[in-house]
Amino acid sequence: MSLDKIANETLSSIEAALGSKLSEHQRKAVVEAIQKSLSQTVDHASRKHRKAAERYLGADEDLAHKFAEELKRANVALKANLESLR
Repeated sequence: MSLDKIANETLSSIEAALGSKLSEHQRKAVVEAIQKSLSQTVDHASRKHRKAAERYLGADEDLAHKFAEELKRANVALKANLESLR
């Protein structure tokens, strides 16, 4: 599922919970809040995953480094996808 679809479905859920449609200005503000939250979640998860990789793969530094680099690439790609939502 694309991040754009997630943001729009979340926005629709918020509007349903409120029982009314938001103005265009409000919709934009909510989507930006969703994007910020997703970005912070990605950062937090990436840090946790890097720490886990270092802890469990520390004995094999080359493997740990490769794993950490792959996580960084995935994080960059995800952030780029988040940025494209704006």
